[in-house]
Amino acid sequence: MALSGLVMAGSIIAATVTPAPTVPVTGAVSGVCKAGVAGSVSFTIDPSLAGPIAATVTDATLFCSNGTPFNVTAASLNQGGPAASCASSGAGVTGTLKDGVNTMNYTFKCGVNGTANNTGTGKGHGAGKDVTLGMSGSISAASYQDAVVSASYADTITLTITY
Repeated sequence: MALSGLVMAGSIIAATVTPAPTVPVTGAVSGVCKAGVAGSVSFTIDPSLAGPIAATVTDATLFCSNGTPFNVTAASLNQGGPAASCASSGAGVTGTLKDGVNTMNYTFKCGVNGTANNTGTGKGHGAGKDVTLGMSGSISAASYQDAVVSASYADTITLTITY
């Protein structure tokens, strides 16, 4: 038995749409600041000393979007009152160390990236892009010379970052 038939080859025609459709792609980067390291301020007080005592400090850090300007203010929980400039170039913020009814006032100051200013500009959120908030604390002899002995004096400084 023999088969016979007709074989046809098919063809595909490629075509382009004119004009070609376009897809717009956009993006926006938000100016955002986030806390890094909280930092700490600690006083070791010898009441027999005659002058002000500087605190031992671990600086705080923060991350802000690249190019985002920010301002740092501070407020003492025990002292109360609104947040104020903590710039090292100024008077700083008065805080109060408390242990029950016993108190000692101290001064808290801050600076951004080694400056005496409380303003700065973000460098980004990646590794190594944190901004250092240099902190310092001092307590005058008048505040500690007659203070009651205690290891429980404490306060909390709240740093407010406005951007």
